[in-house]
Amino acid sequence: MSQAKVSELERGIGRVNKEKAEEWAKLLSSVRLLSVLELENNRSQIHKRGRFFGEYAKKMALKSAENAAIISATKKKPTPQEQRLKLLFENAGIEHQPQGVFPAQNQKFVVDFVFPTIDNPKVIVEAKELNTSYRKRLSVIDLAYRAIKMKQANPKIKMIAIIDTNGLLRSSRKRLSLDYDYVLINPSDNLVVQTLREVLAS
Repeated sequence: MSQAKVSELERGIGRVNKEKAEEWAKLLSSVRLLSVLELENNRSQIHKRGRFFGEYAKKMALKSAENAAIISATKKKPTPQEQRLKLLFENAGIEHQPQGVFPAQNQKFVVDFVFPTIDNPKVIVEAKELNTSYRKRLSVIDLAYRAIKMKQANPKIKMIAIIDTNGLLRSSRKRLSLDYDYVLINPSDNLVVQTLREVLAS
């Protein structure tokens, strides 16, 4: 029988005479035929298994990407803003650790500064330079998300965002102020040091 004929029969289009049907029945008498219910059950199990492995693969891929991002972030060259702040903290004699990896609810975040250390985090400072409109929108969302996750993981930590920008929308400032304890926009060095000392002393 041609493949085209078989396809027609499978789709319920073609016809088979009684003799041919009886011949096939004899040939198939030794074969266990699955009921429609069993077929559906098997299909469901395969689907569940496939979905499980698909989700597992997705989770592993995300974890791999996250680890790669962490390695990349910890090896990246500090921005001019980060270099300036690091020097500022050192000159002020404030104990800190730059670029710590902070675990938060099955995620890891590379934070710009931790006070005093990542093993004993009391204050986390995220320092960002926001200049282009796209960068502003993206970074504000990212900063807010990171703050939420880190605060959920450790409610006692204080979060400070230091933003150097040529302008930030009021809605963006409000968004950050909801998730950070302090938001410093284009702050002076004195304000940064004063804020940090007050937060660490509280």
